[in-house]
Amino acid sequence: MNAHHLKQSGPPSQTGRAGYKMVLHDTIVNRLGLAPFLPLHDYPYVKSAKHGRFHQSSCAIALYTNAYTQKAVFPPEYAPFGYINRRFGELFSFGVYRRSDGELFGSILPLTADLKAISEFTRLAMAELPIRGIYVRFLRTPDYVRLVSEFGFTPAKEEPWLRDAPEEDESLSHSRVDLRKVFSEDGSKILFPPLNRNFRRATNFLKRAGLGFSFVPLTPENTDVAWDIVQRHFDMLDASGKLIGSTHHDYLGLLHPDILSLETVDAYLGMMGKTPISVFICESNGNGAISGYAGITLRNIDYLTGREYSPGQREADSMEPMNGQDSLLTGASAIPTYVFIKLFSQFFSEGYNHFYMGGSEHADIDTWKHKQMGAEKDPTYWAVFSRK
Repeated sequence: MNAHHLKQSGPPSQTGRAGYKMVLHDTIVNRLGLAPFLPLHDYPYVKSAKHGRFHQSSCAIALYTNAYTQKAVFPPEYAPFGYINRRFGELFSFGVYRRSDGELFGSILPLTADLKAISEFTRLAMAELPIRGIYVRFLRTPDYVRLVSEFGFTPAKEEPWLRDAPEEDESLSHSRVDLRKVFSEDGSKILFPPLNRNFRRATNFLKRAGLGFSFVPLTPENTDVAWDIVQRHFDMLDASGKLIGSTHHDYLGLLHPDILSLETVDAYLGMMGKTPISVFICESNGNGAISGYAGITLRNIDYLTGREYSPGQREADSMEPMNGQDSLLTGASAIPTYVFIKLFSQFFSEGYNHFYMGGSEHADIDTWKHKQMGAEKDPTYWAVFSRK
């Protein structure tokens, strides 16, 4: 079945959507020659592709090419993590998604970027699938320039994925923390002043509240706890007007047992006392780098402490004393930064030099990463091939 036949069916109804997804699945597998990505089976291929970049991991595929997101137009029961190309000796993952305006677009995540192979696949997919175009993401500047200048692609900003974030979370650049600039050589001192200040504030808060902090492994047995934290976090973003593009559904791929069981994946719940407040899912990328694909810490003070406070005590961001004594809540707002410092310290002690924090779709998050966490910008770009 080719693109012409697919188009004749028109936009699928709710009842026909599952069948429509299966038709797309069959076309991708049988006519385009891709296979569903299987983390446990494809682990050696992904490992061989790792050269210290954020997107070179099974977690990146699970986050950015998964079928669980509500935008996906292929079946999660057959291709939960999208599809993988192993032809031409080059790796890239692929999925088809519905843009906010209803148009269908393919998405390519290149683990190794053979631009000629990507260009050839793009034209074949455009002929076989009822899609408006294909985005290629995570492009370093030289590859981005070549796709646009030599292969007929255009900058994604001319065909934005989202109005407020044309290149999704790459719109405000990926961020990389050089852990060697954060800690002294033996790891005993925090060298970056904002991190050191927030570490002390949070430590004092925990001491006053009589609480400790620890990491416990995130396993398939406690993913329900992690899922609750993820949902609460996105509810907070929605309530504060900072929800752009992503939803909690996007994280289901990361919580899949096949991802959590990979030996290259480090996944934790952060516990404040007995209360779970954080979810971290990370994977090594080679060359002394590790990336965080889920890095969520809840900020609601009542939830964090498990206590109730009168309105006059809600001074989480205040450094001023109350009635001659420090507010019990002073320093609580530093907890999300504190948790990252603890994670950084652990990975630095394990020999990692760089931690990728991912990209940002909202300016406040991007500013926090650079001013408070000491992250450096590590830009990548999207290019798009679309029907005229």
